[in-house]
Amino acid sequence: MKYKKEATIILGFGAIGKTYLSSKYNNVIDIESTFYKWDNTGLEHLSEEEKKGVLRPQNPDWPQNYINTILKAKKTHDIILCGMQPFLREYLHDNKIEYLLAFPTLESKDSYEVRAKSRGNNNTFVQGMMKNFDKWSKEVESYGCKILWLKPNQFLEDVLIEHGLINKQEEKI
Repeated sequence: MKYKKEATIILGFGAIGKTYLSSKYNNVIDIESTFYKWDNTGLEHLSEEEKKGVLRPQNPDWPQNYINTILKAKKTHDIILCGMQPFLREYLHDNKIEYLLAFPTLESKDSYEVRAKSRGNNNTFVQGMMKNFDKWSKEVESYGCKILWLKPNQFLEDVLIEHGLINKQEEKI
């Protein structure tokens, strides 16, 4: 596999298929922030999706440990997938690092609640995601970057193929 000089960083909404995509393609990495943000001592028995929304102490190295991991991944992967945290968007913008946003259309809202629940997110996480969906949908248009809109029943993989950012030949064997 040959990697490009500059990776494409995509900040994506929850439940769009970031983790699935990274498990399917060698040149794609999903850098889940919860591994870096929280001290998970005592929660090892929960899946990462179950941990989302659970109160726990913050890792003292956060957010620099997360940013460092993203910057390192730019040298080893073609596509870097991350969540849509405001601090990360600001960091990328302030440091003139290009990124894309991946966000579902308003018509997709109901399906994302179902997706989040089916992947094991707890009610606190799902309720927060749905409560802010409309507001976030309007805000993303003001961020000044390209947005990859996911239509109803689309996943991130569909949109990245549609935009020529990945192809089926890059799938893991």
